[in-house]
Amino acid sequence: MTGDDQSTNQSPHQPIHGSFFGGDVDAQDSLVVGGNLTVQGIGAADLDEITRLVLAALRSAKSIAIAGGAGDTTVLAVEGQPHLVVSREQGAALARRTAERADKQRPADKEHPVETYLAGLVMHRDFGPWDTRYVPLEGIASRTVAPEGWAGNIPVELCALRPRGEGPDQRIERVRIPDIAAAVRDYSQFVLLGEPGAGKTTVLQKIALDAARARLQDDSAPVPLFVRLGSHREAESPFSFLARSFQSRTGADFGTELRAGRVLLLLDALNEMGRAGYAERVAAWRDFAREWEGARMIFTCRTLDYRNPLGLQQVETSRLDNGRIRDFLSRCVPDHAQALWNELSRHPHGLLDLTRNPFLLAVVAWVYAQSPQAGLPPNRGQLLARLVSKLIWREKEYRPHPDWIAAPAQEQALSSLAWTLQRQGQGTTLPVGDALRAIPPRVAVAGREIETEPETVLRLGCAATLLEWTPDDQVRFYHHLVQEYFAARELLRRFEADDDPSTGSGQAL
Repeated sequence: MTGDDQSTNQSPHQPIHGSFFGGDVDAQDSLVVGGNLTVQGIGAADLDEITRLVLAALRSAKSIAIAGGAGDTTVLAVEGQPHLVVSREQGAALARRTAERADKQRPADKEHPVETYLAGLVMHRDFGPWDTRYVPLEGIASRTVAPEGWAGNIPVELCALRPRGEGPDQRIERVRIPDIAAAVRDYSQFVLLGEPGAGKTTVLQKIALDAARARLQDDSAPVPLFVRLGSHREAESPFSFLARSFQSRTGADFGTELRAGRVLLLLDALNEMGRAGYAERVAAWRDFAREWEGARMIFTCRTLDYRNPLGLQQVETSRLDNGRIRDFLSRCVPDHAQALWNELSRHPHGLLDLTRNPFLLAVVAWVYAQSPQAGLPPNRGQLLARLVSKLIWREKEYRPHPDWIAAPAQEQALSSLAWTLQRQGQGTTLPVGDALRAIPPRVAVAGREIETEPETVLRLGCAATLLEWTPDDQVRFYHHLVQEYFAARELLRRFEADDDPSTGSGQAL
């Protein structure tokens, strides 16, 4: 690639490519160079064996690569050895292993609980594949500093917003940053801001993956702790919330490790905390950051929702340029990359502009690779509609479901769930029980009533990767833009039925 194309860090031997949304985009048989090594099951012995193999690979001097594979798997490719294939269920089970579980292992073969946790993070489908799939994002950093003398170390093209002067004469100076992840080296604490789908969560997941691999090579490196702030509840202090999560994953004392500088806090989606007591909770997190000023922590938040600032360094994502778009396509849909780029180039002010948003670029790539002959949809609404349709169709075709619910009924039931989530205003998660109550037991489609048993809708939605059931028994949509798409469908249905279109949240849908 030339011009504004970005270079990559992929190792030269990798023939492995991945998929988005758990699909089979370019899940080639060439993955099996030397044969695949698959451990069946999620029993204790199975997880012990996977952990042993992963840690041995990550500690070796051999070239390795991690990618998403067919059937929702994570593939660890080690030079000269069979590839290790781990299912999503196995990866999630590894990531959830507690200190109590580690203590039950035989003393002769027991791994340190922290290492067990890190092995699980590396092989988790939400983290591992970013090793080969991640495209660095460009961004802008802003910081409130005295006009006279700030000499921060900012990588070339990372943009710091620096106020100069006071009052009406104040102006802002900008310096660009080519890779948001590089900001970790320059700022011990900052908040990453961006539009929906701008890649904020992806950045945190890539940072977590890199930090986990670094820790397995160097015991003095910090342990990454990735948490979704949507699961933080009002009654719990930030410290207690993080301590509970850290203890359950690593078995280590959170306060001790934090004081020693051995924890990297990755705190995702400040805006997804529930509406009740939101300002008070933001204030609590601000106080926490001040109290632990020396600790390393990164928050993310939607730009428009950052109305209660944390008082930290701000880093804003920039939209993808042509080079990053092409890099992304070459990594993720290599067989279709050139044809898709040619198609996008014919619509510079349409879909090409949409694909400057990382999430929408991922959707375009996946949808196009599923049906190249169908071409590209004309707008974002039809793009998301095609994504939803293909995800549900794929689940029906690839896995047997004796209690299958017709796709239109599933979509309508999920729209009701999204509507309930939208009513929270700033929240994007629900406890499982509340989510089940938000899903109607039956819906009307084309004048006919169809049963939509809530537990079945929830299970099918998770299987299709439209929903996520988190380890702490919360339900959320795979992405906030997907939630908003379904909520918009429900809004349209209410208008057509002359129902109350208000979300009751005090904000626009």
